[in-house]
Amino acid sequence: MASRRDKKKSPSDLAESTQIDFDALDEFCAGIELEDIEFDKWCDHHNSLDLEISLKVDPQEARHGCIKEVELSRAVTETVGDEAVSKREKIKHQIEIKPGTPNGHRITLDGYGDKEHGQCGHLHVTIRYA
Repeated sequence: MASRRDKKKSPSDLAESTQIDFDALDEFCAGIELEDIEFDKWCDHHNSLDLEISLKVDPQEARHGCIKEVELSRAVTETVGDEAVSKREKIKHQIEIKPGTPNGHRITLDGYGDKEHGQCGHLHVTIRYA
């Protein structure tokens, strides 16, 4: 008895399996929304040291206020001798969610973004109701 691995696929089998893959890809891509953005604007955004994250908060917690801890990693680039050396650094920070904070509210934390040669970006935290 031949195993599945030993069985060779005919050209029609390959075409059918390829079509199935394209159908799955089309279905996957249909759920993706792309932002129309100019290249220069994209470069400005991606050259920034700022980081953006979403923080899930229960609506009850947001109504009464709470403290949430976020943990993330940021890029740190330093000059060592004549070379720029990059590494990842894990950071934790407690964020105060004030009573009545609405869904979509954005909190900015200065100095918690990526770090490059002594300069730090901001960490932008968007509150999302879970």
